Amino acid sequence: MPTLDEAKRRYTQYMIKSAAVQAQIAPLINEVTFALAEMGVTPSLTGYPAGTAVSTAQTGNGNSTVYDFGFDGRDNSREMVLVRITASGGTTPTCTYAIQGSTDGTTYNNLPIADISAPTTFSSSTFTIAAVGPTTVVKIVPAGLEYRYLRIAYSANTAMTNTADVYPL
Repeated sequence: MPTLDEAKRRYTQYMIKSAAVQAQIAPLINEVTFALAEMGVTPSLTGYPAGTAVSTAQTGNGNSTVYDFGFDGRDNSREMVLVRITASGGTTPTCTYAIQGSTDGTTYNNLPIADISAPTTFSSSTFTIAAVGPTTVVKIVPAGLEYRYLRIAYSANTAMTNTADVYPL
């Protein structure tokens, strides 16, 4: 039986596939869903194992800390990455987010991202969260992109507190 973190990772990897692929791997999905249920965990796409924190209760405009994937001596192309942002706000909260990548740690560009609810629809656009209570948003950065560093840029922040982590698959 897989460990809890391994089962969560597998579930996340399976569920972000297209519907056609999910139909083909249905027995694998059922197996990992059963394993999670046996461990007392309800499967969730926002419930993957804790990643590396890049923001902890960050307020105001600015950037998160930088996640450095390191250099493996070959190239800087990445596997798929999940970015989880938990935002909570006070009165009239709103914040705009951009998930950005860089090859040199100096020049950053918006990366293509997809929402976990539409995992095959990618866009390099910013997105906004406007919620009083804690809201968790999970974004997918596709595999095969060239970058070493990843950060989250926060702008137009009005009374939002952000916590975020990065989880390479």
